[in-house]
Amino acid sequence: MAILITGSSGLLGGRLAENLSKKYTIKTSKSREFYKYITSNLDCLIHSASPNYQECKDRKIVDEYISQTQRMLDQCHSTNIKKIFFLSSTQVYKNVSNKILTEDLEIDLSECDEYQSLKLAIEKLFTDFSVDNSRDVITLRISNGYGYPVDSRANCWHLLVMNICKQIVEKGKVQLRSNGEKFLDFIPVNTICDIFNNLIDSELKIDSGIYNLTTNTPMKIRDFITMITQIIEKKISKKVIIEFNQFNKDTSNEIYYSNTKLNKLKLMPVVNHKDELSNLIDYCLSNFTAS
Repeated sequence: MAILITGSSGLLGGRLAENLSKKYTIKTSKSREFYKYITSNLDCLIHSASPNYQECKDRKIVDEYISQTQRMLDQCHSTNIKKIFFLSSTQVYKNVSNKILTEDLEIDLSECDEYQSLKLAIEKLFTDFSVDNSRDVITLRISNGYGYPVDSRANCWHLLVMNICKQIVEKGKVQLRSNGEKFLDFIPVNTICDIFNNLIDSELKIDSGIYNLTTNTPMKIRDFITMITQIIEKKISKKVIIEFNQFNKDTSNEIYYSNTKLNKLKLMPVVNHKDELSNLIDYCLSNFTAS
């Protein structure tokens, strides 16, 4: 099976390419002219490439990305690609007040920032493409993914878990702008890779549409940081200082991104935080130095 992965220099795209290459022939895009990499011998497409939050403020970058994605999908019409995936984000729910967030909730576009708006625009392109096709066209709204990058150029160190691990290695402590009371749904990249293996391998007919790819087990930030520090303290034999911003008045907001749709397919693996955190910490210890 031949799989094209766009955005392979990023965190998710790079790890998916690394993991799936153990079983499949992996091709990657070297530019954002994605359509150039769509060939007749492909079996699967994973669209992981995306502008980051900062780039989404540049209308030229956004318009070009949407145009190139549409052109890529148009090119897919003349191929035998059976499964097509778009990696979206649970950030699209950011302004939704429901405690349980399901894929069929209506999202008010007028309340969305540039990043949310772009993700929703690309989701619509994939949804529209699925209407006239007999392929599986699946959008995965991924929660707070974390893990080590394959490509050192991956722009991922602003993400919470990666930033915390990097801080600990470089400074020996963690300084947060929050009080750590907020709940987040952290999902390790190794779990995301396992799910993709299951989705690609599955002979089940998977209905095209949007699926939340989450653990459905939110944790307080402070509790997750405690888990990180316990692992790293064993590795460095040194106590880690954690500094929360006590002036921040965030309150507990336990929100669940329902993954019932994906669970019904019986393809969800066991979530393994400790292995992914251990590998991420080892990466930080090898690539960053104490200041």
